[in-house]
Amino acid sequence: MDLNLHNIYHIHLYKYIRGLFFVGVAATTIFVYTHQNESENNSRKRMSKQDSIQEKRLDTMLAVCEKYRHDQTYLTEYVEKPGEKLHGKFTLEPKGKLVMCNTMKQGTTTWARIFLQLYLPRAVNWSKQSPKFSPFKVGYQVKLQQLQGKHFSKNQKNGIVKSLEERDHEYLAFFVCRNPIERLKSLYSYSLDLGRFKRGRTP
Repeated sequence: MDLNLHNIYHIHLYKYIRGLFFVGVAATTIFVYTHQNESENNSRKRMSKQDSIQEKRLDTMLAVCEKYRHDQTYLTEYVEKPGEKLHGKFTLEPKGKLVMCNTMKQGTTTWARIFLQLYLPRAVNWSKQSPKFSPFKVGYQVKLQQLQGKHFSKNQKNGIVKSLEERDHEYLAFFVCRNPIERLKSLYSYSLDLGRFKRGRTP
């Protein structure tokens, strides 16, 4: 009789433990599913907010483009007479047929190094060369300008830039957009190096 009671006790204990196990699994599943749904909902909200911001930016850009499209001065100077007035600096690379429009503090030195690897792929071991220090007697940007001057005359360079206004132009043109805060920080550090103003003081 005691043996039967012992067996019955273990059977009920087993059923109880098994029940707790399944309850635990169910609770964990519900928690994970709920947490996942909350994460997905939060992610959707963030994406929705980002999409809204991007839409406003695009609307602003389109509005400005539309404004200038109907501005006769703009049409005359920059559309009807394309390429007659060239503003800014351009970096050209002949092998890959590339043109980059340079803007200040866009990572110009880094891009000069990239273009030098296209011009002089075997000049140095680029994979081991420090991006901060030029392996040449001059800096990256100066070296690039020297090479570019050897490959393109001023008239050739201007002709290539002007050709970008045509539908079937030969060169691929691009420019680099940098995070505006990072760009401002870089300009501030650069100005400190030049001694334009003192550290800790408003420029």
